[in-house]
Amino acid sequence: MPRVKVVHIITSLDVGGAERMLSNLVLSMDKQRFENVVISLKSLGFWGGKLLEAGINVYALDMQPRLNSLGKIFKLRSLLQQIQPDYIQGWMYHANLVALLAGKLFCKSHVFWNIRCSAMDLSKYRFTTRIIFKLGALLSKYPNAILNNSKASIKQHYAAGYKNKNLWFVPNGFDLDKFKPNPDLYKQFRVENNLPANARIIGMFARFDPMKDHATFLAAASLLAANLPNVYFVLAGKNVDEHNDVLNKLIDKGNLQGRVVLLGQADNMQKIYPAMDYVTQTSVFGEGFPNVLGEAMACGVPCFATDVGDALQVLGDLGQAVPTKEPQALADAWAKVLENAQPETFATKVRARINQNFSLPSVTHMYQQLYLGQKPVEA
Repeated sequence: MPRVKVVHIITSLDVGGAERMLSNLVLSMDKQRFENVVISLKSLGFWGGKLLEAGINVYALDMQPRLNSLGKIFKLRSLLQQIQPDYIQGWMYHANLVALLAGKLFCKSHVFWNIRCSAMDLSKYRFTTRIIFKLGALLSKYPNAILNNSKASIKQHYAAGYKNKNLWFVPNGFDLDKFKPNPDLYKQFRVENNLPANARIIGMFARFDPMKDHATFLAAASLLAANLPNVYFVLAGKNVDEHNDVLNKLIDKGNLQGRVVLLGQADNMQKIYPAMDYVTQTSVFGEGFPNVLGEAMACGVPCFATDVGDALQVLGDLGQAVPTKEPQALADAWAKVLENAQPETFATKVRARINQNFSLPSVTHMYQQLYLGQKPVEA
């Protein structure tokens, strides 16, 4: 029986939630039944190299605004005519439109879109992104299906004009063999970063972006640190490093010198989550199904999150809901939880929730059923 050929088109393969989910998916799919090819509209990035090392065919078109984009489109056409995919899977707004164009004009494949966010505040982004979003709404009836990684995304995009007869929920999946508790890493992290052995650490792991709201996190950190001498804060993500002047000013303003560790863009999060006591997400818009929460919980780490996208659905009754843009409320929530040590049984429940509802094998199965022509069943 010939393998089902799936071409995934994504804007880039840099470090990011959608890029990570795509990579995890193609690496976990049944290679006897499916042949996956990944096309990045930009460069290979971090994940492109990882996929090539694993034997996945990856192509980078290196598209740049206003620079020979027409030639890159011809290259894409040539690739698709050579591959002759059964399905073309777009990932995120820009790549979704390219996937639709390619599937309708170049190779007559089934086309699926993948939307990875909800409630986007487009005023925070470039004019071209707003145009792409609206164009996507106008063309949304033409893909064979639109996958959304959150239920909130389905409702909000439908209200924004994304009308398709097949709007399906397919959540993110998490590798519990990779993300797991590790008491040795808990101790080791404190030694390596010159923190006290009894340090209680709250982590925030997100790229520096308006939607993530680092300002509220650090304002709350300042309030908590003033009363608790053994609490520290660890941040990681793209542009979250000592070169970020905005972050440095926020740290100085909050008198947090020596209490904040900035790790920058980290590709070893499976070694960082287990060192945390808690992880917090302070997003104000745009989240779909947050990878950070699922990965941290898989490591047995309790989480705090604002009610954006499906964050609270990931947490269930095992996490703490916090209001957006209210540092005092967040600091109070942290302080209340920190009064009591984290019971080991609670950590076990946190991990079990991810295993039971959002494991990578179960979500991979949903995608595979989709590419075999079946409507996915929710995890």
